[in-house]
Amino acid sequence: DQQIENDFLQKLKPVQAVQELVSSVRSPNDVAVHVRMVGGEGFEHLPYEMPGNWKKSSHNKITRWRRKSHFSNFMARIDRLDKEGRAERIFLAADKAEAYDAFCRRYGHRVACLPRKLYDRSTEQLRYALADALLLGRAPLLLGSTWSSFTELAQRLSAQQMYVETSGRDF
Repeated sequence: DQQIENDFLQKLKPVQAVQELVSSVRSPNDVAVHVRMVGGEGFEHLPYEMPGNWKKSSHNKITRWRRKSHFSNFMARIDRLDKEGRAERIFLAADKAEAYDAFCRRYGHRVACLPRKLYDRSTEQLRYALADALLLGRAPLLLGSTWSSFTELAQRLSAQQMYVETSGRDF
């Protein structure tokens, strides 16, 4: 029946959109980087970051770990990996434009990413997020953000065994 086929094709569109995003980015890379800076103190105006969503102790932990997940900490680790010849190709997924800007200024064409203008939780950005998670899982080394379920998601979605280091713990 034509209606069933149309419904099925309509449901496939989001999947195809994610696949197109993934295929638009160079892969594999030597290292994948997930920088999660948004959260905790200074971001309470966002509905999903409001202090009332968390116990005070949890809100304090979020603030502590987000500070340790500043992009500069990841760059310092990449610089050490670079000296070892282990970071020629880098995939970056971040939640702030300033992280992308800093990485691109420092590492230039070595950085692959999904460029975006929005950093919200819209349907379009959820597609980008899923594509980012899949791409993060394609490198043998993931530098992730501590206290981030997104870093864990990328690791679990990976089709390969990968080594994971997290900010504030391993670097």
